[in-house]
Amino acid sequence: MKSILIALLFLPIASWAKCNTKLAKASGIYLQELETAHLPKYQSLGACEVLDRELANCSKKQIAKLNKSFNVKEVRGNYCQPYLPPYPSVDKDHFLKGAELFSWKEPGGYIWYALLPGTNRRKSSDELKKHRISYLYLEETVKQLPPQIEISWNFTHSVSDPSRLEFILPLKDKVESLSAKAKSSQINLKIKN
Repeated sequence: MKSILIALLFLPIASWAKCNTKLAKASGIYLQELETAHLPKYQSLGACEVLDRELANCSKKQIAKLNKSFNVKEVRGNYCQPYLPPYPSVDKDHFLKGAELFSWKEPGGYIWYALLPGTNRRKSSDELKKHRISYLYLEETVKQLPPQIEISWNFTHSVSDPSRLEFILPLKDKVESLSAKAKSSQINLKIKN
């Protein structure tokens, strides 16, 4: 009995949890590569956000080269975004009254987007999550919208439960890039600061 009590006393000190060395090694290499490339600004971003940014700048030839190291489509599709290519087509008639764009940060740091047809009804955070897309999908969708419409970005008064999501704008370069794409498509993008 005495030995059982001693064992129970020291039980919290002992751990049977196994260290996932493969995951720890991959994380360490990832962070070390960012440091070596002098990209500390990426260290606070999730891996999906970094991958999303870099793939946006890669040529088809560069993506083919990356595919030799890992399956780009599988990683992006299974781990980083809810849809696989091809990009969804847009029914322009649904967006004749404009559009509502929302962006929010997940606990892991990744920023998701939801672009919905403009309506007078309030949306729930569950509805936004159901329609979440990555930044690349957002860019492609904006290109397909009809000209002369207005997109309202992060006007959270149209969300019934805004406290359930951490609404945030992405980094300045993405905001500027999307603004430029909207302007070139003759779309008025209104951003709530």
